[in-house]
Amino acid sequence: MASRMIITMPASQRVAIRQEARRFGISDSEMVRRCINAQIAAPGGLAAKDAHLALVGLGEGDGRDIARHHHAAVRDAVAKRRGRIR
Repeated sequence: MASRMIITMPASQRVAIRQEARRFGISDSEMVRRCINAQIAAPGGLAAKDAHLALVGLGEGDGRDIARHHHAAVRDAVAKRRGRIR
């Protein structure tokens, strides 16, 4: 289901979006969606980083020695994310 979002951007970006949308024969909204999707899919974009997000928060000071046991910490983080924590 689509949801509505209001964003603020410089006039130069607004003009560029409108020009690109017209060039492709699509709406401004569709152009913005395509730009966002391209950024997510780009190397180093959100989709590429997603797998690494499971590591966020591992160093919360719970007493584990992440430097020595990082393989186990990564395994547990991935398992937790997949719903298979031991």
